[in-house]
Amino acid sequence: AKELYPDTEFIHSNFPDYLRAIESASDRELSSVKGELRSQRTDGWGTLVNTASARVYLKQMNQQGQAILEKVAEPLASIAHVLGQDYPHHLFTYAWKTLMQNHPHDSICGCSVDEVHREMVTRFDKSRHVAESIIDDSKRIIAEAVNTSGFAEFGEDPLPLLVMNTTGWSRTGTVSIELDAARLYLREGFTLEETAQRMKDVDLSGRLLVDEQGNVLNCTVEDLGLLFGYDLPDDKFRQPYMCRRVKLTFQAEDVPAIGLRTYAWVRKAGAPAQSNSLFTGDRTMENATLKVNVADDGSFTLTDKTTGRIYSDLGVYENTGDIGNEYMYRQPDGEKTLTTKGLTAGISVLEDTPYRASVEVTHEWEIPASADDKLDEEQRALVYYPERTAQRSSRTVIMKIRTVISLEQGGKGVHIETKLDNQAKDHRVRALFPTDLEASVHHVDSMFEVVDRDNVPAPEWQ
Repeated sequence: AKELYPDTEFIHSNFPDYLRAIESASDRELSSVKGELRSQRTDGWGTLVNTASARVYLKQMNQQGQAILEKVAEPLASIAHVLGQDYPHHLFTYAWKTLMQNHPHDSICGCSVDEVHREMVTRFDKSRHVAESIIDDSKRIIAEAVNTSGFAEFGEDPLPLLVMNTTGWSRTGTVSIELDAARLYLREGFTLEETAQRMKDVDLSGRLLVDEQGNVLNCTVEDLGLLFGYDLPDDKFRQPYMCRRVKLTFQAEDVPAIGLRTYAWVRKAGAPAQSNSLFTGDRTMENATLKVNVADDGSFTLTDKTTGRIYSDLGVYENTGDIGNEYMYRQPDGEKTLTTKGLTAGISVLEDTPYRASVEVTHEWEIPASADDKLDEEQRALVYYPERTAQRSSRTVIMKIRTVISLEQGGKGVHIETKLDNQAKDHRVRALFPTDLEASVHHVDSMFEVVDRDNVPAPEWQ
C-alpha cells in the first residue's frame, strides 16, 4: 500500500484506537449508538425477518454442526490434549471453514435456488463428519485413561462404559449407549458361519447396570443382534469382526461439569432396580418439578410445581396461507387462521420407564392445498407482495403431524419432537406456546449478546 500511495500513512490498528483517533480529530461531539444495530422504524417488509423459517432443515443442520464442534469436539479434544494427544488444529480449521462456507447471506437464509442448498447439505455433512472423527479419537484417548478395573468385583466379564459431559455445569438426563456384549475377530480362524453362530449364542441374561458405587440402575436393554464391523488400527490393516450389540438406555445422574461418570453392564446377582412410572394417569406425566396433561386435541397443560403456575393450550398447531416470497411471510387478507384446537388427535403411550415417559400425538389435518390461481398471476406480473390479493385454494390435502411429548425423571422442561408430512404449498405452520405473560419487551438471543426488543413495534411497522 505504501508503494502504491507513498503520500499516505497506513497504520495497522484496532477498533478502540481507531475510535479514539476519530474522536480526537473531530471538531464536534459524536453521538453513540447503543444496542443492536437494527430497529423497527421501517415498514418491516424489507427486513427479511422470516428467513429463519425458510428451509428449516438448513437451520437445524447448521445448529447441529456448530454445537457439535463448539460444545463437544473442542472440549473433548482439549482434554485429550492434556492426556498427550496432539490437538487437531488442522481438522478443526477445515471443519469450521467448511461450515462457514454455508453462512453467506442467501445461503443460510435459504433463499437461493435448490442447487445451492443441496451443496450446503454436502458441506454440512463434511464438516460434521470431521467433527465426529475428532470426537471418536478424543473419546478413545479419554476412555483409555479412566480406570474401570473396580467393576471386576461385580462378576465376570463386566462391560464398562462412560458418560461424558462437555458443558460447564452438572447434568442429569436420559442417555442411550450402544456397546458390544461380545466380539469375535475373524483373525481367530473360525468360519464366517461359526463366527456368526457363536455371537448369536451369546447369553445376554442375568446382567444389570451399575454405577461406580455398585448401585443398580433402571435400564432398558435393546438387543440389536448380530453385526459386522472392523477396527482401523494405525499399525496394521483393518481388523474385521462379528459382534452381538446391545443398546442401553438409562438416566445418568449428576454427571459433573467437563467430566464423566463410569457405569458397567455386569453379571451381578440381585434384583433389578425398583421400577416407578412417571405416568400418574392415562395422559398425565409427572416428576418432582413438572406435571404434563395431554388433552384430546393433542395440546397439553403444564404445571410448574415450584411456582404453582399453570400454562394451558401448549403445542397447538396453527396454519395460515403465505402469498409472500422466500424472504417474507404475507398472510392473505381476511383469511381465517386454522388451528388444531378442538381437532381430535390420536394419542398413545410411546414410552413408560422410570427415567422417561413419552406420549405420541398424531394429527391428520385437512388444510388448503395451495394458494389460488391468482398468486401465480401476481407473481408473473411482479406484483409487490404486500399488495397481493391472492387467497387460498378451495382444494384441500391432508397434512400428517406426529408429535412426541417427553418428560424425564430429572427433567426441568418438556421435550417435544415434531415431524410433518407436508403435501401443501404456500402456507406456514407454527406451534403455539402461550405464556399469558404481560410484558412490554422480550429478550432475544443474538450475536454475542442478549438484546431487548419491544413487544409492540414502532408505528411505521406494518
